[in-house]
Amino acid sequence: MTFEDLPQDWDDNPITHDMLPDVVDLFVKSSDRFEGCLTLLLLTEDHRLMQPVAIEHFDPAQNPDDAEAFLTSMCELACDFGGTYVVARGRTGPAVATPDDHAWFEPVTRSLGNHLLAAFVATERDVVPLELDAVS
Repeated sequence: MTFEDLPQDWDDNPITHDMLPDVVDLFVKSSDRFEGCLTLLLLTEDHRLMQPVAIEHFDPAQNPDDAEAFLTSMCELACDFGGTYVVARGRTGPAVATPDDHAWFEPVTRSLGNHLLAAFVATERDVVPLELDAVS
């Protein structure tokens, strides 16, 4: 799984669920994975990429109230046009979802609610999905 697996015209078409890890891999830079980041992919109602947003050094677990306020405002943006988000945490470490990842994503899932399409952890080795049911 790598962004190199994406079809050449991927950005002209709706993003399928199978393509999501590759798209996340494309937008979460290697340096952001080492520093830690939040990457939001804002998708239109028909799952076309509208806008990627990368925020370096973002850790909602350290400041959950500020994180929720920020993410709630991002959710309002999605609500305005019926879009959804794909959210990724860039970090170092094992390419598996950890208890820390679940804590990190808690304010994210609470804020974005039904506008959260999928969540991923992007490490230097791989991009892995986070089961949203396990984060609550």
